[in-house]
Amino acid sequence: MVAAYVFVTVEPGKNAQVCSALRALPGVKQAHVCWGVPDIFAFAQVQDDVALKELVLNKIQSIPGLRGTETHIVVPE
Repeated sequence: MVAAYVFVTVEPGKNAQVCSALRALPGVKQAHVCWGVPDIFAFAQVQDDVALKELVLNKIQSIPGLRGTETHIVVPE
């Protein structure tokens, strides 16, 4: 399994809409609107690097109202 934190920046007024769309995606375990930058913190857990690439580049980044993402892969202990 691969786990990652995805920091999401959104257009003004789109926090709730984008967060709801994130929570609906398979592989996204949590998503929370926060004050400051980034606007949303999401936690994803998927099978492998290929699945993470698909999730972030093709699914998350296609959500309307999203401005950008920054992905931080969790280092296995």
